[in-house]
Parts: sequence; C-alpha cells; structure tokens
Amino acid sequence: MRVLVCLDAVVLNADYSVNEVSAKKIRTWLEAGADVEFLTKLNKFLDLKKIDDVLKECGLDGAKVHKKMDDDKFQKVIEGIKPHLFIDCKGTLDDGGSISDKLKSDYKLKRLVLGSPEDIARLPDLPDELKDHVQEQAEAASAE
Repeated sequence: MRVLVCLDAVVLNADYSVNEVSAKKIRTWLEAGADVEFLTKLNKFLDLKKIDDVLKECGLDGAKVHKKMDDDKFQKVIEGIKPHLFIDCKGTLDDGGSISDKLKSDYKLKRLVLGSPEDIARLPDLPDELKDHVQEQAEAASAE
C-alpha cells in the first residue's frame, strides 16, 4: 500500500522540528510493510536539504520526498505519484486550507484530512487496517 503523507504540518513543524507522534506512526507503517512517501510545498534547495537531514535524524530517511514546484498544481504531482491513500492536515496551506481542498472533487483518491497532526496517532498501525479504516470513513461520509 502506497501512502502519501503531507510532510508540511503533518510531520514537520514550521521550524523544521519533527512531530514525534507522526514520526512514530509512520515508522510503524514502514515496519509493517507500507510504502510511505511524502509531499511538500517546499522546493528550495536549502529547505529540501533541511528536510533530508531532519528525516534522517528521526529515522524516516528511507521515504521518498516529492516536491511541488511553484508553477505545478498539487493534483498533477499527486497523480504522478499514484498513491493508494493521501494523508493531509487542515491548515497545511498558507490560506489555512488543506491540499485536499485543492484537488478536483471527482478525483478518485482515498484521502484522510486530519484536524491536527496528533490525530495521526488514532489511525491503525497496520496497512490493511488503515485501508479498511479509510473505506469505513468514506462509506460513513457518503451515507450522510
């Protein structure tokens, strides 16, 4: 299962420190066999170097980091990655919204938008259980 996680806000704080709750959950997914990759809006060389250093320090250095260039759209970048699941967080973007808000409504991508980065701790530890959790969330949302 390929999980794409928004690096900005979910894993990294504005000062490039790591949200340990998120890092621990992602390490658990990696150990359980999930293919976890990251998406960031940062694209300057020094920012990416800091990100690499921080991910290495917290044990997430094996995960690929995808960046959105200034003239790219998030949807185009995500479509190229082809994740099974996208984990995002409210307040990821400068306007207070999430990347998921920028995706077309008919784009068939399972996504979870966390209210805060700490909400990741409530997600299942195993990839199969995570997939089931996302399916249950989608069914509950469509029933409303």
